[in-house]
Amino acid sequence: MSNADNGQLHAPIAVCVRFQCDKRRHLLHLRLRAWRIEREVKRTRAAYVTGKTRLRWRERELISLSIWSDQASMFSMGGCARHIDAAHYALNHGVRFQSDIMDTVGSWSQVMRRAFEAKAALHAPAS
Repeated sequence: MSNADNGQLHAPIAVCVRFQCDKRRHLLHLRLRAWRIEREVKRTRAAYVTGKTRLRWRERELISLSIWSDQASMFSMGGCARHIDAAHYALNHGVRFQSDIMDTVGSWSQVMRRAFEAKAALHAPAS
C-alpha cells in the first residue's frame, strides 16, 4: 500500500523516467530541455531535493531521476511551464517513455531492490 493510499503525502518520493528516441537530434533536444527544466524547478519548487539526468547515446535514451520531499509537491511539476513544453515536444516527436514513482519508505536496501527489479522489468523482452 502506498503513502497516497494511506493519506500520507509527506514521505519522500523518487521519480525515474526513461525516454527513448528514434532520432539522436530528438534526444539532444530532450537533454537541453531537461537542463532548462532543472534550472526552473530548482528556482521555483522548494520541495525539489535533487535530480540527475543520464544520457545514453547508443541506446538513444535519456534517464531522469528526481527526488522530491513529498508527493504533493511532486505533482507541482504539472505547473512548470518548461516541463509542459518538454512534454508537448516529446508527444509531438514520437518519444516513448516509461516512468516509475517510488516512495522511499523502508530501508535503502529495500528501496534499491525495488529500483533494480523495476529496471529489470524495463529491459525484459516483451512476451
